[in-house]
Amino acid sequence: MTRSLHARRRSRRHSGPEPGRWADAGALRTGLGPSAFVLLPALFVLACSPPPAAEEEPASGGSHDDLVALFEEWRDFERPTFRGGVPDYTADAMAAQHRELAAWRARLDALSPDDWPVAEQVDWHLVRAEMNGLDFDH
Repeated sequence: MTRSLHARRRSRRHSGPEPGRWADAGALRTGLGPSAFVLLPALFVLACSPPPAAEEEPASGGSHDDLVALFEEWRDFERPTFRGGVPDYTADAMAAQHRELAAWRARLDALSPDDWPVAEQVDWHLVRAEMNGLDFDH
């Protein structure tokens, strides 16, 4: 009894690989070649490793702590001097204060908050707004 060509092809397809046809018969069953057994453990190790440690100080020109210190100094600077118990808002006092404003802005700009978290960047912009307000008042 002779089997038809279709029956022979069908039985060959479902019987697995012919001996010697593939070096690793397990590769056919899993769909993975031998190199996958080397790469998978390496990928597992990389996926399980902790992320690199963040720098304590940002790569920019300063930290948020530097901004806080600058702001405290700024508050002392912007407070008017008192003469006889009265704030000195004379033209000379205001002009002297306005001359120093460029140096304060330079200190603020040197901090460069581009790499800071958003909340800390907002603090930087608030200090900048304070400086703009003093400039407007003069």
